Amino acid sequence: MEKIIGNWSTRAIMTGGEAKDICKLGQGEDVCAFLVASVSGFGCIRMDYPTNTPIFSRLKDGTINAKGEGGWKGCVWVDELEPKLDYSHEEIADVFAREKAAQVWCDKRTKNKVMDVELAEVFAEILKEATDKIETLNAKIEDFRFWIDPQGWLQKHKLIDIIDAQFNEMFPLREKHE
Repeated sequence: MEKIIGNWSTRAIMTGGEAKDICKLGQGEDVCAFLVASVSGFGCIRMDYPTNTPIFSRLKDGTINAKGEGGWKGCVWVDELEPKLDYSHEEIADVFAREKAAQVWCDKRTKNKVMDVELAEVFAEILKEATDKIETLNAKIEDFRFWIDPQGWLQKHKLIDIIDAQFNEMFPLREKHE
């Protein structure tokens, strides 16, 4: 098995024997859902975003025949993932921050620059900290709104929109309440 590391995702190519022995090809629903076949042979798209997205969704919904998630002995990802479908808010936030940081090198003004992975990781950490602060602030605002308007009277009479407008003027980074 061989990993192919791209700019945005990683996939693996393998022989037919590896697909059978490792990915459980031919073993009914135990086969890995991320195993793919093409004219050039077999491959794994477990870490190939966004190609893997519908497979994760179908695994979670139980609407796919193949139930295997990989990550078992011999799998190219065995040391890199713990097979699961329910990711924590923290894990999703980390991935989102890394994706946004990596997009800096996709901008037309910077696309010819070599990506600095360490710089991208630091940027992702800073972005995640800022996002966490905004989420915490939004949660506190929601608590405060419920405290000052537990019955929804201000909302009903559109007074909460006036409060929101004034708050947004004072704190422009806050996301608008819907």
